[in-house]
Amino acid sequence: MQKNLLKMMAKKKKPFILTDPYVSRFKGMHDPADYSTIKEDSAKSSVFLIRHAYSAANEALGNAVANPKTTNGDFLEVCYDKSMIDCGLTKEGINQCEIASEHAAKINFKEVWVSPLRRTLETAYFIFRNHPNFKDM
Repeated sequence: MQKNLLKMMAKKKKPFILTDPYVSRFKGMHDPADYSTIKEDSAKSSVFLIRHAYSAANEALGNAVANPKTTNGDFLEVCYDKSMIDCGLTKEGINQCEIASEHAAKINFKEVWVSPLRRTLETAYFIFRNHPNFKDM
């Protein structure tokens, strides 16, 4: 669905662009190549929504889902693991941010709003740390 939405937005030349550095390893999910259409020439005011990159919680849930021997109880144990509430990014997540930062550098960002969770703070940092406006954001 996201792939179709973004193709439709690209055809209509809308200034709003949805990006997502998270890349799922599971069938049916999206790939960054499907939506890497960030334009340098954005409208005067645009909102960019960036989901946090691949975190330790995503990895733990992915491993649980990928394992055919996982029971509902095992899955719920991963879901309610308190260490995953405020976990950081994995190496894969940091790599996703590096890719996203190349695209973000083309856009004149004035502000970045981030939730206080570690995975979102790290995502914002790794995407924007080399941005030309980093010190003014």
